[in-house]
Amino acid sequence: KSGDPDPKLRAALALRQADRGNDKALLDLQNIAAADTGTRTDLALIAARLGRKDLDGALKAIDALQKKLPDKPLAYQLRGRVQMLKNDDKGAVASFEKALSFDPVYFPAVSSLAALDLKAGQPDRARQRFDELLKVDPKNYQALLALAELKARAGGSKQDVAALIGQAVKLNPGEPTPRLLLMRHLLAYGDGKAALAAAQDATAALPDNLDVMEGLGQAQIAAGQPQQAVTTFKKLAALQPTRAQPQIRLADAYMASRDAEGATAAYRRALEINPKLIGAQRALVRLAVADRKPLDAEIVARKVQEQRPTEGIGWMLQGDVELARKNWDAAFAAYRTALQKTKDTETAAHLHTALTEAGRADEADRFAAGWLADHPKDAVFIFHQGDLLTARQQCAAAEARYRKVLELQPDSALAYNNIAWLLLKQNKPGAVAAAEKANSLLPDRPPLQDTLALALLAENQAPKALEVQKRALENAPEDPTLMLTLARIYLKTGDKSSARAQLEKLSKLGSRFGGQAEVTELLKSV
Repeated sequence: KSGDPDPKLRAALALRQADRGNDKALLDLQNIAAADTGTRTDLALIAARLGRKDLDGALKAIDALQKKLPDKPLAYQLRGRVQMLKNDDKGAVASFEKALSFDPVYFPAVSSLAALDLKAGQPDRARQRFDELLKVDPKNYQALLALAELKARAGGSKQDVAALIGQAVKLNPGEPTPRLLLMRHLLAYGDGKAALAAAQDATAALPDNLDVMEGLGQAQIAAGQPQQAVTTFKKLAALQPTRAQPQIRLADAYMASRDAEGATAAYRRALEINPKLIGAQRALVRLAVADRKPLDAEIVARKVQEQRPTEGIGWMLQGDVELARKNWDAAFAAYRTALQKTKDTETAAHLHTALTEAGRADEADRFAAGWLADHPKDAVFIFHQGDLLTARQQCAAAEARYRKVLELQPDSALAYNNIAWLLLKQNKPGAVAAAEKANSLLPDRPPLQDTLALALLAENQAPKALEVQKRALENAPEDPTLMLTLARIYLKTGDKSSARAQLEKLSKLGSRFGGQAEVTELLKSV
């Protein structure tokens, strides 16, 4: 009829009502899709069915889509995804393979089949699928990035994974995704210098890409150029005045520049754009507490309580403010109110810390015992206990907590690493084995490599320690802690010249490195 609303508008209205649980609207959407020669409404109907976890209804909607697209891969790809949700892996494989019969380089189907291979414990088969796709389409960056991910999962080195991502960059110089992934990969390993080089190359190739600009700022921070990052993020914020994220990034840059006032202003601007941005609110509380402005922190905490009355986060922040004031009873009360609203591990850890700092060790122990009685598998809280005990130099007790974490999470690389460090502190055997396990679970991570090098050095395996520490510095060449360990190893091997070179680099950092007292002492011996 001439007075009927536009089908697209009808579909949008029906979808909105369906999202609110209106069954009649869902039926309307189905009728609109049947009458529409296009596929947009069909896809909306499928999404609505999946949103309700109506898998059989989604499959019926896919049947209708397939009739409209009989020689296209999309309907078969969607069918396979739903079959995976129904744990019908055999049927899903058939659907994905049917999708590929229409388009042999249809990446969603290749990726889905590879995911099923991994589920079945066949990583080589998954890898082969991407290799086969690349034979047909050698420049397919999605396949190259998927191979990089598989390499990383298999424990590939930072360099090997970066080489695969770099190949995707080289073959697709105008595509931002591989460039962004390369930056993030290098940043994850703490290699700010390499990340900055990748970001600068990306900026030269894609000067107007806002995601690349964001990556450049992050790389500048990691490479020790926070002032340049401030400039980059100011530009990004000016280009995106309605988005809060650039202001958050700008605050990060100010923090790296040790400009708390600038960071505070940036977080406040972020909250002007999004008044409920909890990350910015938490940061403002932390900054105000550090700047000894508890009233400013309390105003933010009260605002969070007003905005989120059923959640515990506002009261946890209030507890943090009272803890900084050493208003112990007020802090305990705020944390307990937070726990009544949201029984989360973070708040429990804050309350436990507050009780400990207040000198109420018995009460802290009772609370921890009660929490773990109710949450016996809370490995995060147990890890927190280990950290707290480590800070108090109670090494044996801390070691026991981290070993408990391993009972719950046998593949916790950080727990193994901390155990190794504690064994070193206690002059107990086993540090090398624990550190090697940590590095096998999380390879090429400089802090873990540093622990392993120290453990090897303690067992008079200086040549091997030197090899490990050099690799650590390759991954994070600007890390002063790694440089100091390397200097110690050089001294142990009698290479005073190389030790002096590392120590002089550290000495030039001045107040930017907190270990200058040890640096000065070691320089006397070279």
